[in-house]
Amino acid sequence: MSRPGSGRLAMGVDIEAGEPGSARAQYSVAIVAEDGRVVYSARGVPLSRVIRLAWEYRPSIIALDNVYELGQSDADIVRVLSLLPPSSEIIQVTAGKEGFQRLRDAARAAGLDLGEGKPSPLKTAVAAAILALQGVGLPVRSVEEKTIIVVSRVRSGKGGWSQQRFQRRGRAIVGGVANEIREALDAAGLDYDMYYRRSEGGIDSALFVVYAPIDRVRSVVKPYKGRDYTVKLRPVYKSKLLPVREEKAVPTRPVIVGLDPGVTTGVAIIDLDGRVLYADSGKGLDRGSLLDIIRRHGKPVVVAVDVREPPEAARKLAAQLGAEVYAPSHDLSPAEKREIVERHLGRAPEDSHVRDALAAALKAFNAVKSKMEQIEAYIAEKGIDVDADRVKGMVLQGLSLADALERVIEERLSQGRHPEPSKAGRGQRRQRKAEPEAGDTARIADMTGLLEALRIEKARLEERVRSLEWELERLQGLVAELKVKAKSDSRLAVEVEAHKRRIAELERQVEALQGSIEDGRRETERLLHFLWMAGHGELVAVRVVPRATPSGLGESIKRWGPLLKGEIVYVRNQDSFAGDFVRRLREAGVLGVLLDYTDTPLANALRRSMIPVAPLAGFRHWWASDLLLVERGAEAALIEEKRRLEVERRGLDLAKIVSEYRASREKELQG
Repeated sequence: MSRPGSGRLAMGVDIEAGEPGSARAQYSVAIVAEDGRVVYSARGVPLSRVIRLAWEYRPSIIALDNVYELGQSDADIVRVLSLLPPSSEIIQVTAGKEGFQRLRDAARAAGLDLGEGKPSPLKTAVAAAILALQGVGLPVRSVEEKTIIVVSRVRSGKGGWSQQRFQRRGRAIVGGVANEIREALDAAGLDYDMYYRRSEGGIDSALFVVYAPIDRVRSVVKPYKGRDYTVKLRPVYKSKLLPVREEKAVPTRPVIVGLDPGVTTGVAIIDLDGRVLYADSGKGLDRGSLLDIIRRHGKPVVVAVDVREPPEAARKLAAQLGAEVYAPSHDLSPAEKREIVERHLGRAPEDSHVRDALAAALKAFNAVKSKMEQIEAYIAEKGIDVDADRVKGMVLQGLSLADALERVIEERLSQGRHPEPSKAGRGQRRQRKAEPEAGDTARIADMTGLLEALRIEKARLEERVRSLEWELERLQGLVAELKVKAKSDSRLAVEVEAHKRRIAELERQVEALQGSIEDGRRETERLLHFLWMAGHGELVAVRVVPRATPSGLGESIKRWGPLLKGEIVYVRNQDSFAGDFVRRLREAGVLGVLLDYTDTPLANALRRSMIPVAPLAGFRHWWASDLLLVERGAEAALIEEKRRLEVERRGLDLAKIVSEYRASREKELQG
């Protein structure tokens, strides 16, 4: 079914019967064009068809008079919203900035007549669509568009030594591709989190959560499926229910968050008394999900990890939360983490991700525990009636104790009410009247006086610091004068001692230089001996190629010049090879190739191309820096191997001719 071309469409939905969001619920649906025409209408529509119609027509707006007609709980509604097109804005027409109003009142204000009595569900659906097109109502969801990028190696059916080599090669390739994707995302300025699973020799797989639509990501990173690895892109649309009714207050207590990021992420949240508020793990938790979890439990002041170098995902999360990052002085071992958790809780969780997150949070808590206790003691000693947790949180975020106290007191004074005690402040706060009571006025006056006393004390301490700094500067000047006087008395002895130390140092340097000269002389004699042997035809220079690939051959050519006919080549690393490498050796007409192992796929490929192969260990050879010299006998051995390959090839060709002749004769005889 095609969409009409008369501008935007709005889809009005109203429940007729059944429990909201259930399989038996029935709805009235009306799709209205911007010019007021009803493009489609139906009654008795199940929720599954409502969703299908939304994707079929792709309306700009989906309008309801009450979003809770889509489900009985916030979770049910979010699930339904996630199934609707992300491009459709969901509007509740009875919600507004000034509060809520009846649908009839909203319609009357917009000039719509709903008639007498309660309007039918279909009439309600039409009215909701028209009102939404006129800009009435508030959105009830936000849509977060993300893209998942998965880089993984292709599995092989090989076994044994070849399988292990293939796996190492695949992991190295996946690691290189993951780094290239990371650089591309950074260059494009895209926000992302990266998780990976490391194995021996590289990375098994890498997962990127990119906070951008898939069309934007696809312009930077392309899907790929090859022999060694794959790159897959998958869009993710996540709906979130916006507040369309009064919400509970979000906790503001300061908390410490322990994070173990990865493909499976562990999260632990503790308060500043060390109580565990939350500890769990989940697969594929992105930054948005982590923010929702953390903010439900308090205001994070520290994000802690269990390694010395904080992962990028932890740094990004802390930056978005406005929290400090805590990292231990060394990477915590599994035994250390288990001990930290067991010492605090009595036992450690079986889930290693939860255990690691808890260990990180508790390690950070233990690092600041004494400071927190000092703050508690100071507040109790001074008798200051403030929220101690609030003060602790500010101190952990870098404020001094005096500045934190001033700020908390000023916040309470600006609210026109007495601050609640620190312990009571950790629970549910009690609503107070806007105007202070008589007792509160006296308390506010006391707090104002205390604030002024704190400021005077702070000014006195600052003056004391300045006085001590001046005294320190005076004493430093006096020490400098005494040093000058002492030097004048013993200057000659000091200078003599300095000359002696200098002479001893020079003697050590001369001795070291003489040793270097002797080493150089011996190396020179060794090279001259090699040169003499080469001049008499006893040695042959061998071209060293680091890898059996075109790039490895290119490095050798850059170092030693172009390939020459009749050269001998040695390959350092023969774990893998490229067909172009063998072809270029054959075209250049090399005499042969020396290898550490002659029973590898590379050796077999060379023989098939009629390039003789011999083991380097079978000949006397010498290394001079990165120059390889072998005895002259290697040439003869490679020439003999060449003859053997040619004989073998002719023998195979003769056998083939005889076989073909016999087959043709048999055909003739049978005919």
